[in-house]
Amino acid sequence: MSHQDIHTLPANPFHEALVARRPLIGIWSMLNSVDATEGLGWAGFDWLLIDGEHAPVSLQDAMAHGRALAATPTIPILRLPWNDRVLLKQHLDAGFTTIMLPYVQSADEARDAVTSCGIRRRAHGELRRCTGRAAMVGSAIIPSMQILGST
Repeated sequence: MSHQDIHTLPANPFHEALVARRPLIGIWSMLNSVDATEGLGWAGFDWLLIDGEHAPVSLQDAMAHGRALAATPTIPILRLPWNDRVLLKQHLDAGFTTIMLPYVQSADEARDAVTSCGIRRRAHGELRRCTGRAAMVGSAIIPSMQILGST
């Protein structure tokens, strides 16, 4: 089993496709039904947006939708109900790599949102995130223990 560096940003296929200028076709879902999400995940869309602003999607609901989509080729995108740093951190820690924030009204609010993500730019320009999906238990602990043991 390989161990992912917890300080490295996880792969983001949505961002990679945008950078490559590859057209993407997606669907917007306000259903808050994990079964519907899974079905849509196999329907041939590149991405599916789970709308937590206009549907009652809790953190637990979002995680269930994310797990359902993880078994499909569809990229999950989550729209949070509000531009809130606590909600943002919780959903990033739950494993979402693509999040839409409503109500970002200024450049300062956009900068605050990026800062809330726990993303830091290192001296050589590499972006890193400070936390990862809690379900990766062991993948972060073992390398950390090896580092501690070598000092």
